[in-house]
Amino acid sequence: MASLKQQIDRAVSVVRERVSLAPQVAIILGSGLGALAGEVRADAVVPYAEIPGFPRSTVEGHAGNLLVGRLEGR
Repeated sequence: MASLKQQIDRAVSVVRERVSLAPQVAIILGSGLGALAGEVRADAVVPYAEIPGFPRSTVEGHAGNLLVGRLEGR
């Protein structure tokens, strides 16, 4: 079994391969807040299922994506 550091390194590697933007802010959206994701001008969308070690969203209506982009020009 891989160590926690190895698991994190794999997840970071996948995200870095897919995302070129270096975010200044992170927002974690939960139930009832998913509509805000529609306001983001997405530069990259990475499904959680493609990120090693990330949990899969099992709640209906939850997108289960890492969304990287711009909101209000930032």
